[in-house]
Order: sequence, then C-alpha cells, then structure tokens
Amino acid sequence: MADAVVSFLVVKVGNQLIEEVDFLYGVSDQVNNLQSEFKLLQRFLSKANMSHNNDEVMNEWLKQLRDAAYEGEDIIDDYILQNERRIRRRSHLKRVVLSLHDMSAHRRVGKSIVAVQEDLPMIFSNKDRYGINITRDHVSIKALEKRKRRDFNPEIDDDEIVGFDDDARRVVRQLTALGDELRVVTIVGMGGLGKTTLAKKVYNVQMGFECVAWISVGQNCQEVNLLRQLIKKTICCDPEELKKMERENLEESLNEYLKNKRFFIVMDDVWEDGLWGSIKPVFRDIRNGSRILFTSRSYSIAKAADPNEDPYQLRFLNEDECWDLFNKRVSCPTDLVDMGKPLVEKCKGLPLAIIVLGGLLSKKACNALEWKRVLDTLDWRFDPTTKDCREVLALSYRDMPDYSKACFLYLGLFPGNTEIRSSKLKLLWIAEGFVAGNTRKKPEDIAEEYLEELYERSLIQVASKKSCGRSRTCGIKSCRIHDLLRDLAIALSNEFEFLSVFGNQDTEFPPKARRRLSIHGDVSNEVPLHKSSPSLRSLLCFYQMQ
Repeated sequence: MADAVVSFLVVKVGNQLIEEVDFLYGVSDQVNNLQSEFKLLQRFLSKANMSHNNDEVMNEWLKQLRDAAYEGEDIIDDYILQNERRIRRRSHLKRVVLSLHDMSAHRRVGKSIVAVQEDLPMIFSNKDRYGINITRDHVSIKALEKRKRRDFNPEIDDDEIVGFDDDARRVVRQLTALGDELRVVTIVGMGGLGKTTLAKKVYNVQMGFECVAWISVGQNCQEVNLLRQLIKKTICCDPEELKKMERENLEESLNEYLKNKRFFIVMDDVWEDGLWGSIKPVFRDIRNGSRILFTSRSYSIAKAADPNEDPYQLRFLNEDECWDLFNKRVSCPTDLVDMGKPLVEKCKGLPLAIIVLGGLLSKKACNALEWKRVLDTLDWRFDPTTKDCREVLALSYRDMPDYSKACFLYLGLFPGNTEIRSSKLKLLWIAEGFVAGNTRKKPEDIAEEYLEELYERSLIQVASKKSCGRSRTCGIKSCRIHDLLRDLAIALSNEFEFLSVFGNQDTEFPPKARRRLSIHGDVSNEVPLHKSSPSLRSLLCFYQMQ
C-alpha cells in the first residue's frame, strides 16, 4: 500500500482546493487543473501496492510525491494568508491601488501552481524509469502482513517463560470455574506483550478436558478454513474428505462431535471483528463445561466474544521479571550487571523487546566495551538491529486504515509516558485536518471513534475513563502511549517527514523542522523557529523556561 502520509496529504490538499475556491478566485483555471491532478493522484494512491528491489529508490519516489503535495499546500496557505491580510488592511481609498497587488499575487500563485503541475508528470515518469512496480488489488495489505508474520515468529520457549505465573493462575481459575455453560475467556494486549506465551502456559496445564486443540488464527483468516482447522485438530478425518466438505457439513460435524466432549480450544491471534460471531453456531447447545480461550490485540474483538466478562488485559513485566527474562536469553556476567540493567530498562517491560535485545547482545563479544557501545547507540527508532521488534510492533499500525495512521503518528509529538487528555487530543486532530465531519456525525464523534480504534488495536493505553454515573464508565478520558510505540511513531514520522521533536537531550535544533514540531524539556536559549521552520503548521511545547 502507498505511503499513508502521502495519501492523507493528497486528500487534504484536494479538499482545501475545494473549500478555499472563493479565496482563489483570481487563479481559478490553475486551481481547477491542480484539483483534478490531486483527485487522480488520490485515487491512484488509494489502490497502489508498490514494490522495488531497492527500498531506497521507492522511498525517494514517495518523497518526491510528498514534496509536490507539500508545495501545493504551501502555495495555497500562503496565498490565503496574504489575501486575508490585505482584506483587513484595505480602506476605500486604497482599494484601486491594492487591486494591482492582487493581480501580482494572482500571477505569482498561478506560476507556482503551474510549477507543481509540471513536476507531477516528471515524478510519474521516474516511477517507470527506476522500475517501481505498481499493482492494484492483487495483494491485500493483510496478506502481505500475514506473510511477514510467518517470516518472523519470536516465540519464547517453554523453559524461558518468565513473569506469567500469576497471570496463568488467574486465567486457569476463570477456565475451571464451576458451570456447564460454554465459557469464552479472552486475553488482550499489544503486540509483543506475550499473549501467545501466556496462552501456551495455560494450554499446558492439565485441567481434565477430554479434548484440547490449539488453533493459530492470524490475519485474513477465512471462516471455512478455520472450521477445517478445528475439525483437523479435534476429529480424526481424512484430509481429502475434509477438503470436499461444505461449510454446513463442517459446522454439523463439529457440533455433533463437541456436544459429547468436554473440550478446551485455544484460538490464538484473532484479528477479524466478526470471526467469533460467524463460527458461534458451531458451539450451539453445548453445556458440558467446555471452555474456549481467545487471544487478540483488539479489545473490541475480545469483548465481543463474551460481553458479560472483561477481557484479561496482559500487563508489562516488572523490573525483576525483565531481568530474569534477559538472563534467560543472555547469561550476564557479574561484572556486566551494571551495564546490563540500563539496557533492559530500554525495553520498558515489553518481553519481545527484551528477546530482541538478547539476540543482539548474543552476537556481540561479552565484555564491557561492546555492551557500553550498544548502550550508547541503542535507539529503538533508528537502530536496524531492532527491525524485528519494530516489525511486530508495526503490524497493528500497518493494518489500520490510512485516516487512523496520521492520528497514531501524531502521538509522537507528546513526551513519553505523558497522560494525554482525550478532549485535547481530539481537538488537535480536528485542527490538523485528520478528522472531517459528515452529514451524519460531528468531527468530535468521529475523532472519538479514531481514539477508540487506537485503543482497540492496543496502540494506546487508557490512563483514565470518563464517568457517566452509577459506577459506569463511558469512553476514554485520558490515554498514554508506550515508549516503544511512541518511538515507532517518531521513526515513521521522520521517514515520512511528518513531524519533528526537539528534546532537552538534543544539542542541535532540527535543521529543517517539519510541518509539526514539539519541544520537550528545559529550554534556556531562544528557539530559532523563524530560520528553520518556514512551513511549520503546528507547535506543541512541553517545557519550562529557565
């Protein structure tokens, strides 16, 4: 799929051309032509899957598209701003003289628009010249991510499971609670937190079930294939016969078999919203104490499996558990403990990050010099050795629709571990143009849906919930983003030239700040915004003046 930031920007500029037509009356022909170009570009990008044997070439091509769209945005904004200033300054006597300035301004903006239009054909000719292949609708993004997931499967071996003993006991207690009704227990949490690991630990507990089965669901799972997996894992069936069975036969066979067995089935890594509802008829009229365990990144999917029970939300590892897991991966000598603990702290309690770090250090010489070098250079945003970690963390991001991706990237502007008021965040999204209302919903309501979607995908954590009386909660009052996910947002934002962050540990101001800039920490000197940020749109400050 094409760069989401490019797609978002093209939509924004196209809409802006329509909305500001009254201001741009003096260059209507050029505006209409540019508007047509952006409409075509928008439709093209919405369907494009791009590939090239050299990612740097493809990224450079996308950068050229971004620059053209940014230039179009700059031209329009600058012209509108100058026009509004002239209107405010006008008097009756100056009207004739200033109209000459209007004509000059029209000519300037007209020439600038023509320049952007001339750049677009050249950019598209570069696509063919450098072998960037465009395919449409042949391979879905979910299929691509599924393929990547197969290539990288960072599972923890059973003997390396750390920090899940209490969690496993709690989940087992739910599964073994008295009652003949079929119960569905769900585990939910962000990617890399250990949902599969915990489910495996529970699965290996002897709980007296007659039939046990583990199903790896994953993305883009077809319901018929899931039913076939269930039969394959529970009923001895000829593979050729299984292929011939229609959905109705699959459901009947499973139901008849499971009615007479007290079973425990794990469905790991569920992504599709309607999956449980579609296969639920298989488990009708089952009242023999059977249990099903779901794992998912999505809170809404987990909640839909049993609306009467809250999903079991997996926590981050504490300091001791992190250190234990690290030592399972890398046997840390006594003389390197003081070096190893700061390294583990970088992982922020995320098991997957610790495993990736262990893999990195296992390739290094086990001495203070090498570990110090890793500690000094380790940066989850840019270090290529963390690619596997970022790939897993980025799965939820890449699976999102484009309109939500900009909202996620925007969270990179906030300092780590900051509690963000949702009311403020939603207004910022709307002001940025990420959210547009329609005839049925207000922008605020749509922004709330975007926020809920980020939560359901485990890309943000709820810090506090709104109260709506009688001990009930209704919506997110404030949220925060895990540091590793924030670093991912910043990394992607830098790649897409979406935002810049200037912290108190940075010695030099960004030479060319992007559209959005956030300043963190104590600032004792003047910040040279006027020199480095001619196209700055948004400025967020989290600092104290000394």
